[in-house]
Amino acid sequence: FAPAIIAGIYELIFNIKVNTKIDRKLKKGHAILIGFIVGSFTFAFTPLNAMYFLIFFQFCGAAAIVWQRRDLLVHSIAGGVLFLILYGVLFAVFNLLYPSFISNYDHLHRTTHILFLGVPLEEYMYALSMGLMWAPLYEYEHRVKDRISESR
Repeated sequence: FAPAIIAGIYELIFNIKVNTKIDRKLKKGHAILIGFIVGSFTFAFTPLNAMYFLIFFQFCGAAAIVWQRRDLLVHSIAGGVLFLILYGVLFAVFNLLYPSFISNYDHLHRTTHILFLGVPLEEYMYALSMGLMWAPLYEYEHRVKDRISESR
């Protein structure tokens, strides 16, 4: 749900619309598979928290997308930053409503113990990595490109 909100905000801010015409010259890649494999190895062979699986999965997936489609770099970075901001604001509201939730239910002993505004660093890393990978994923998988909107 939240990535869809970020996609809409991205289109509004940058006045861009996704072109639905498939560009056969663009390769269809395997970013999700690459991210999943790297994340799985990280999770299976280290004692890290399961959240690191998601973080590695999404960072590696985003890197694979940008490696294969350099035109999606700006879209990926913008999606990561926008989702990070949205996630941070929503987490701040959540902390106001449930101030003891993180200390009671989060497994902080398996994290870096770094809190920023009462939220573990890993949550921010997760939000950034999610936005980096999922923002350009539609264009990547369907081999389409953004275009500047003619009218709004």
